[in-house]
Amino acid sequence: MAILHMETDSVRAMASQLKQVADDLRTQGMTLNNSAQTVDWMGPSHDEFVNEVNGILRQLDGQAGNGTALAKRVEDEVAEWEERANALTGGALGSIHLPEWLIPGSPGLPWTIPDSGSTPNPPNPTMPQPLIKDPDPEPPILL
Repeated sequence: MAILHMETDSVRAMASQLKQVADDLRTQGMTLNNSAQTVDWMGPSHDEFVNEVNGILRQLDGQAGNGTALAKRVEDEVAEWEERANALTGGALGSIHLPEWLIPGSPGLPWTIPDSGSTPNPPNPTMPQPLIKDPDPEPPILL
């Protein structure tokens, strides 16, 4: 099974950047169109130039539209990821209840020590084992 991961803040920022670039492209296109229309140049070659610029600007506007649409799709994807994460965590991500032993610096243990002095149940190999004093220690052998 594949592990999926998304840093939603950075993906949302990238989508915003893509949308901004698309908007800037449109703005620059309008500026270029105005310059091409008003340049001090008369004659048939100017008309050909303006027609070619307009063709390029239509293509750029189409690509800007594609960029805006892609940014919207990415923003929708981020929203879907966040919605699913909220559904799994019961609301805000901050409301996740972690067992005490998962909280850094917490002295809690993930099990209780039985009164009989037996081994903790269930042992967790990733957690340090508690020190249990043997109720009937054998005396040391002296030589």
